[in-house]
Amino acid sequence: MTNRAIICLSCGYEGEIEVPGGHSDTSPSLIFRHRGHNPFSGHMHYQCPACEIVILVDPMTVLGDDMISALP
Repeated sequence: MTNRAIICLSCGYEGEIEVPGGHSDTSPSLIFRHRGHNPFSGHMHYQCPACEIVILVDPMTVLGDDMISALP
């Protein structure tokens, strides 16, 4: 499984989301680490490697083909 492109709307940093169980040769400095999810809203939580803010990602956007834009 390949990683998906993501951009942090807080700082503008672009990278890829971490895919659990996936193997990638992407530099660790580009990986937005998965930090869990909210069971009530369904949002997935990823941490930006540049500004270290935790951003919320709608899980349906992960299934699409477009770049993921995430809000803090």
